[in-house]
Amino acid sequence: MTDTERPHLGGAHKGDRWDGAYEFSQPSGSQLELREFSVRSLDAQQVTAERVAVGRVRGGTVTLDQSASAVTLAKDARLDRSAAVLLTGAKISAERAGVQWLIGGLVQAKQVFAITVIAAKVEGQVKCLFDAKGAFAFGAGLALMGGLLRALRR
Repeated sequence: MTDTERPHLGGAHKGDRWDGAYEFSQPSGSQLELREFSVRSLDAQQVTAERVAVGRVRGGTVTLDQSASAVTLAKDARLDRSAAVLLTGAKISAERAGVQWLIGGLVQAKQVFAITVIAAKVEGQVKCLFDAKGAFAFGAGLALMGGLLRALRR
């Protein structure tokens, strides 16, 4: 095995970079559990991930524990000591998590930091960078500055 070959479930993966690509052949609607793994995309009815980095997760019930996700789309999402860029769901339970965009119907949170929260109901402790008033003020400030800069250029 050379420097560019790395072990992998299907044999050796050749090339300059190793993306940890594994192929799962599970029937639709089955449960998927991962531990200490990285994967580009997951789609299952029930996903449980512990210490996993995921690009996109979609499922009915998604549980992330000490994991990171770019996009999580679920009916019921649970995060514990995890991070996500975009987290959406009808019911979201998060504890000690960081999220850029948190969008949900019911958000139950404990020690959660989010940049933007859009939710019908929030229960618990969420530290949010932008609430509705803050987002409006930020947008109005940007519009005002843009208008002033255009006026100064003329």
